[in-house]
Amino acid sequence: MTANDVHYYLTKLRLNPHETRMIDLRQLRDAQVPDYKNNLIPAQATDGSVNWIRIDNVAVMGRLMVINRGAGMASNYDCCTGFCPGTLIPGSMDFTPASATVAVADGQQYHATVTYMEPNLVEDPIDQTDWGVWSSQYTDVATVNDTAMATGVAGGTSTISIAVNGCSQYITYYYGGACYCYTPATEPGSGPLGVVSVTTPNGPGNIPLLLSGSGPNSSTYSATGTPSGGTYSWTPTSSKVSLSNTSSATATVTSVSASVSQNDVPITVTYTFGGQPASSTVVITVSQPTSLKVSTDTTNPTGHSCVAGSGTPSCSQSYIPGSTSYSSYLRNRAYLIQDQFSNWMSGWNMTLNESYTTPTGACASTATLQTGSGSGDTVTDCFYFCNSTCQSGGSCSVSSTQTVTVNGYSVAANSMNFTCSGVTINGN
Repeated sequence: MTANDVHYYLTKLRLNPHETRMIDLRQLRDAQVPDYKNNLIPAQATDGSVNWIRIDNVAVMGRLMVINRGAGMASNYDCCTGFCPGTLIPGSMDFTPASATVAVADGQQYHATVTYMEPNLVEDPIDQTDWGVWSSQYTDVATVNDTAMATGVAGGTSTISIAVNGCSQYITYYYGGACYCYTPATEPGSGPLGVVSVTTPNGPGNIPLLLSGSGPNSSTYSATGTPSGGTYSWTPTSSKVSLSNTSSATATVTSVSASVSQNDVPITVTYTFGGQPASSTVVITVSQPTSLKVSTDTTNPTGHSCVAGSGTPSCSQSYIPGSTSYSSYLRNRAYLIQDQFSNWMSGWNMTLNESYTTPTGACASTATLQTGSGSGDTVTDCFYFCNSTCQSGGSCSVSSTQTVTVNGYSVAANSMNFTCSGVTINGN
């Protein structure tokens, strides 16, 4: 329809066989709804012209009726400028959006409009969104249905395409009014659809606390966003950790305070590509070294050598005054370091330290209790007692409290009692 030099297009009109449909031009004017080119029928328009076109090679009749209510009359107008349908104009595809991004499981509606030439050389755009053949380049990234709704499946980029079949040239046989397509044509349209996704942050399920000294209390977490070329943003939703390097694919998470329940610290990464964000969250635990759990405990009655002389003691031998040596017992223990939820803090190379209170009891004045330090997720310890009184057949009973710290936290305070024949730990 043309009124006041403004063209207004009804681009999406399909008739079923034998269907008659009325289009109220006054109603279109008064509704002031823009067409696909955002044109409006001028609100003050009282006259104009109407053109219609058929693009399928089937019989269609069009009629314009003008009603004058005041005069009580109606006028019918019908004309035809050619026997054949409109011809598809190659290269006229209007494909929208030209490019788009969505998140996984989100949708994007596409539209395709193709322009056809009337026999009287008037160009008419026709909405072919529901009538073309739609396809997706990579269906594992995105799918598209017959109504041009594309849906993101997984991260990546897929080209969404449509093919509209038509005819760019007809041959007319005037005797009988038949039209035949001389030049079939297919009008393509396509555009990239980016499906934005980001992997779940990859890193340990827990981070240890550090009370004092040196020891691990942070770890890196990484994620991969697709399509490539976007930006990263990491955010914690808990004050139990702090984050650094938050604008890269790999962020560093540092423990601040202990978890009150397992997996109560969410870490979220947001990846943005083409203005479309996608987020993924991992939950972790801030673990405080809290206790030790015995994993192995063995005793060898003659496993330790008490050597006359001096030197650096070890689990296999230590040194006593005098000129003769003898064999004593050796008790080996291994402990798993547990957090506040009694979980083994496996995989963390934590700082370990051992200390003893001043020994008391018989032979205490000549007893030396060896302390040690190290690192790991397991505490290994050995216990032995060498004393000249024991060597000569006498008896000793030396008591002390052993304290073990992990990352500065006290995890054990064991009551120790050493005799010439064995050692008890907390009475065992």
